[in-house]
Amino acid sequence: MQSGRIRVFDLDRTLITTNSSYDFCKFLHHHKALSTLTLIQAYWYRLRNDFSSVGLEELHKNVFQCLLKGFSIETLENYADKFVENSIFSSFYLPVLEELKFSQHRGDYTMIMSSSPAFLVRRVAEMLEVDEWVATEYCLDSGNCLIDIKQFVDGKAKAKTLTTLVEKIGGTLKEVTAYSDSYHDLPLLKLAGEAVAVNPDAKLLAYSQEKRWRIL
Repeated sequence: MQSGRIRVFDLDRTLITTNSSYDFCKFLHHHKALSTLTLIQAYWYRLRNDFSSVGLEELHKNVFQCLLKGFSIETLENYADKFVENSIFSSFYLPVLEELKFSQHRGDYTMIMSSSPAFLVRRVAEMLEVDEWVATEYCLDSGNCLIDIKQFVDGKAKAKTLTTLVEKIGGTLKEVTAYSDSYHDLPLLKLAGEAVAVNPDAKLLAYSQEKRWRIL
């Protein structure tokens, strides 16, 4: 029987120590599914995001256009199976993984919320046996190839999803613990009864110290 407690985990640099989307692109390049030039272009978009005011959603749109648009979902899912099996297990951040497993043991409701692609997040969620997950979804054409972003999961979307989840399972926001590395997830973290900053970026670190949030 589940408790009323809810544990919400970001994926990249939280449950795992790396960026799953970027690592997956390197995996595709290693298997010759992406060209070196395309990978360099995606890395440039990432650098521009780190050192400018480019938003997370715009970064994702640019990377989608550069890397994923036109791929068949079946091809990506097949590569994702191999990627998660061979690469993700060694990337888990043990302090957070241990808290997830402890929460599951005592019957908490566990969930992953991530802006990473759904075809990656679903496999990690199944591996960890969480109760629910939400991630960025894509529109497909008649040939099952990716043509656009259907649902981008940013901090605001995560906060909205959390509110809906609490209503669905009958808990309260005070019973929620949320874990993230990113300042972009403040809308989610501020809603939770307990916010945990995991390997936080500079902005989140400063905010967490000011609010005396737990830092892992």
